[in-house]
Parts: sequence; C-alpha cells; structure tokens
Amino acid sequence: MKKAEYIPTNFQLSQRAIAKINELTKVSSDAMGRLMVPALFWHEEYEEATRETVVFGPGFGWYFLDEVPTNLLQHVDGTALIFAVTSKTAVHFKDKVLDYKDGKSFFLAS
Repeated sequence: MKKAEYIPTNFQLSQRAIAKINELTKVSSDAMGRLMVPALFWHEEYEEATRETVVFGPGFGWYFLDEVPTNLLQHVDGTALIFAVTSKTAVHFKDKVLDYKDGKSFFLAS
C-alpha cells in the first residue's frame, strides 16, 4: 500500500452504494476490532486457457485505517475510501455512478 499510486476519483456514489459501503465497513471494523477503510478497485483477470481477459468489474477490499498513507484517502460524496486503481483502469469509472443492487453487487451506471 505504501507504493500505491494516487489516482483522483472520477466517479460518484449512489445513496444505495454509500449505505452498503458504510454497512460493510462497519461490519469489517467490528469483526477486526479496528477501524477499516474501503478500497475500491477494478477486478479483471487474464485467463490463460482462453487467452482472454475476464472482467468482473468494480470490487471492494478493506484495509486497516491506521496503516493507510493519508495521501491515499479520498472522500466521494462524503464517504472515505481508497481508489485503488491504476491510471489504465481508472477510465472504467470516469463520469460514472457506482451503484448497488440489493443482494447483488456493485455496478457502474451512466
């Protein structure tokens, strides 16, 4: 995380996404007994057998807040997070709204 590149956020969060991120962050913090911070990333993998890139889309992970360099923390619509992407994958989020569908997953909408 110390070598992570700062990429400015380029998206917005829906109210459903904010609520789910806050809920999951609280659950994570309570389970770990320490404050956690969400990290938003772009999830894709290269499948060697088919020689294709499989895109899963936006995803989250959590880091201990006290272990994250403060220059990586950003606030999007009042929600603190780490935008854990590269300049190459940040383009997927540009001018989009990160939303959440109950019981499903996070997704990007125009």
